[in-house]
Amino acid sequence: MEDKKAIKNNLRKYRIWKNITQSQLAIELSVSIAQVRDIEIKNKYPKYQVRSRMCKYFEISQGQMFYEEE
Repeated sequence: MEDKKAIKNNLRKYRIWKNITQSQLAIELSVSIAQVRDIEIKNKYPKYQVRSRMCKYFEISQGQMFYEEE
């Protein structure tokens, strides 16, 4: 099952890996900075379209973004 904590941790990890700010990521994903912040800090769950854009931007699978590595 998808885990909000995994999404939060992985989004931050991949964003730092790409060396971009929350603001830059928001522009790339066509969302607000608040929306990126809410996912990273408040464990908010992104909509399907945003999840798809995230994976495409980071060039990763849904599994890599939305599931905790064991």
